[in-house]
Amino acid sequence: MRLTKRQLKRIIREEYNKLQRRKPINEMYGGGQNFDREIDEVSMMIDACQKAGMTITKEQEKRFFEAAYYMGNVDPELVRMYEKCQK
Repeated sequence: MRLTKRQLKRIIREEYNKLQRRKPINEMYGGGQNFDREIDEVSMMIDACQKAGMTITKEQEKRFFEAAYYMGNVDPELVRMYEKCQK
């Protein structure tokens, strides 16, 4: 069976819409997430803690940024440290 371009486009569009109705399709790199705000927040929190005299190891810093970059979360340990340095 031969398909015209128009038919093929219609079939692709219909299948795409079916998939999208079941589960939204993320088309951007990284699952469609943009965690710039979380990364900026982690950076600000680390700077504030260091200015308050707290020591943050490179491993901790790496873990904090990875949590923000890959999961969009601010690490709970960093939140506790930040709260302590704000008191």
